[in-house]
Amino acid sequence: MARAKGFSNGVAAEGRQVFVAGQVGWNAEQQFASDDFVVQIEQALRNVVEVLAEAGATPEHLVRLTWYVTDKREYVSRLREVARPTGASSAGTFRP
Repeated sequence: MARAKGFSNGVAAEGRQVFVAGQVGWNAEQQFASDDFVVQIEQALRNVVEVLAEAGATPEHLVRLTWYVTDKREYVSRLREVARPTGASSAGTFRP
C-alpha cells in the first residue's frame, strides 16, 4: 500500500478511548483572546490538552487529530510558526 501523505490509512488503539471534539481557539470564558491565526491554534491545542487531562490522558495518548482551517493561504504561509519544534509551543508537545 502506498504511504499516506497528510492522513492515515488506519488507526489501531487499545484500552479506554476518549473522544475530543469541537475545540476552537477560545479561552475558558469562550472568548477569542486574539484574532491571530497561530495564537488561536495554540489555544485550541491547549484546550485539547485540558480535555485529555480531565480524562487522565496526555498528548502522547492521542491517536488521531483532525483539524479544519478556514484560511488555507494563512495556514500555508504561517506553517513554520505552527509546526515549530516540540516544546516551543505553549500547547505542550503537540506538533501538527
